[in-house]
Amino acid sequence: RHARPNSSKDERATAHETVSFSLRAGIPTLHYDFHDDARRVTLDITSGNEVELVQLDLGDRQVTPVHFHQPRDGQLTLEIETATGPQCYSAPSLWHLMLTEPAVCREHLTPLLHAIRGDWQLEKQLQEIHGSLLQVALDDLALDRQYVQRLIARLRAPEYVDRQLAMRDLRRCGVGVLPLLETFADDQLDSEQRVRLRHVREQLEMSTGDSPDRVATWLSCDQSVWLTLLAAEDTKTSQLAREHLARVFQQPITFEHVASNADRQRQADRIRSRLLKSP
Repeated sequence: RHARPNSSKDERATAHETVSFSLRAGIPTLHYDFHDDARRVTLDITSGNEVELVQLDLGDRQVTPVHFHQPRDGQLTLEIETATGPQCYSAPSLWHLMLTEPAVCREHLTPLLHAIRGDWQLEKQLQEIHGSLLQVALDDLALDRQYVQRLIARLRAPEYVDRQLAMRDLRRCGVGVLPLLETFADDQLDSEQRVRLRHVREQLEMSTGDSPDRVATWLSCDQSVWLTLLAAEDTKTSQLAREHLARVFQQPITFEHVASNADRQRQADRIRSRLLKSP
């Protein structure tokens, strides 16, 4: 357990920071508490990977209350208290959330995370992941879908050597083939093809290491990420997302890139509803 007062000329009173750590049955638990006259910030990590980060306003409504919760399983949530009521966001992971709600995270969540651990460089990592995602899209668009289909068909060839060569050629396509592989439903494949494709995916994902490239490879198979990038202000990003989605869903997608933020979002929402059959 550790506690220390912090003070500066700009602070009206001494700030207090406390960190406690325990280990029970091999599972770590951490509690962090910071407070001054204006706010209180707490971070709890329990069960090894469940995270709860809370910011409370202790002063004259100059601090926006924030509640971030990452459960052991399922969607994480971010709740921001505003003058008009709570605004809630959810996502499968922190990177999903930062990609899909960049402005909200930049204003409310990232500063809190940086205050607790300043060496994370989340914005820098996010930029690298974004760049890697666009490269995955470029690599995917450069692939010949019929060529990939032929390789997948060869995964059930009678000769063992032919099946091995097909796996090798799929790996040589690089991580850009991963989103394309996701378009082949399991009911289109026999058991041999399913097993071998799973091995190809695992080997390609491992080849990127623990890096922004690996995160981008993982995110690239989630079409909701591309639907979010479709509404991006950057025209290149939006165009690549549209081309990628048209290829994955094998249907033309019309999108007006030169439009206001609100118009782009409305277009993306309509396309999302059509492609994912969700309201």
